[in-house]
Parts: sequence; C-alpha cells; structure tokens
Amino acid sequence: TCFQYVQPIFEKADLMIGNLELTLSNKGKYSGYPMFRTPDAFAYALKEAGFDLLTTCNNHSNDGFLYGLEHTIDVLDSLQIRHTGTFKNQIEKDSLYPLIVEKKVDGTTFRLAFINYTYGTNGIPTPKPAVVNLIDEASILADIQKAKRAKPDMIIAITHWGNEYWLDEHKSQQSITKLMWENGVDLVVGAHPHVIEPIKTDTFWSADSSKHSQKLVAYSLGNFISNQYRKNTDIGL
Repeated sequence: TCFQYVQPIFEKADLMIGNLELTLSNKGKYSGYPMFRTPDAFAYALKEAGFDLLTTCNNHSNDGFLYGLEHTIDVLDSLQIRHTGTFKNQIEKDSLYPLIVEKKVDGTTFRLAFINYTYGTNGIPTPKPAVVNLIDEASILADIQKAKRAKPDMIIAITHWGNEYWLDEHKSQQSITKLMWENGVDLVVGAHPHVIEPIKTDTFWSADSSKHSQKLVAYSLGNFISNQYRKNTDIGL
C-alpha cells in the first residue's frame, strides 16, 4: 500500500536502490524495534514496487541472528533482487563482492561497482560463518582495489554511519568519505541518522593534473518510509 503511490516514479529510474534495514522471516515470530523481523511478504512488495538492488548491511543486519541473515539473502535471491553487504560465508563474499552491476541506458552499457558497510550491528555479534561488512579502513581499501580490477565506470559506496538525528555529519563520516574519495570511490551515499544531512562535492585531479573528476557524498538521505515522529524524521531525499 505504501509503495503504490511512488511506484510510477520508481519505474522511471534506470536503477532503483534501497537500504533494507531489517531481516526477513517466515517463522511467524515477527517483531519491530529494536529487533526487526519482518514477513517475507515485504520483500515481494519491494519487488513489485520496482526495487532492483538492496543493501543489507546496517545495524539491524543481525536482528534475526544466523537464520535471519541467511533467510533474507535466500528470499532476495529467489526474487532476483540484487543485494550486497551481508553474506552467508567468506567464500560467498569473495565470489560476489564488490557487487558489479551492468545497466544499459540509451544504448550505452554502464558498469557500476557497489561496496556497502555499517558502523556496527547494535552489539549483536555476527554469527559464524556469516559476514557483515563493518567500516574498517583496511577492508575498505582492499575492496576498492578489487572493485577497480573490474574496470567499472563508477564505484559507489553505501554506508550506514553517523549519529542518529544529527543534522550535520560527524567528523568520522568526513574522514571515511575522504579515504574513499582519495582511493577511487566516486559516490558515497549514507544512511542511519534518520534525518537529512549535508550533500557535498569535491574535485580530484590526476597526478599529472591533466584531468579531474567530481566526487559527491550524501551523508544521510533521511527516512523514506518510517513511523518515527521525532523532529526532522518525516522527510527524506
């Protein structure tokens, strides 16, 4: 019901991407905050609404423990919704990450590399053998280098970070963005604060100053659909 009014807008997008901040379940024991266990029907609604790609790495990735993490992946796979950020094991991550997506637009095929990280998982340890990508400088640098080997047109980082309800980004978000930009990420899109935070750009020149590229970060897009009532949580980008 929520999506029917925006589905026409989604359908105009070349690539519709969302942050899936919950775990799916078919066990009937559903729950809301603070541990999100959501009926599989929600994933079917996302598919019907037109989502092409979902990031699964956020502070609620472990809410359903190992079953929830694995089942979420299975359901998305069954619906042929691309996803990244959480994995059943390290072997799966090594073969599927960074996520490479090719999209043909107006006769031109664009090759995009997606990386996805979270600051944490609300104190719930990631159950073995599963993998949840945490923000870690060494891991980020290694992932960027692997992404570059796929020769993408753009490297896009989707990050779950920052302080909830802050209207300005934290200095840690700035430092992570700088690290990503300097090492080849073109676009950084943030979530978690539940409010809109600044969008900023910078220009990076090649070593010989012969060419330059524009980099962009949206520190937080705010909420899209939620039942939050705190000030500034009722809007999103």
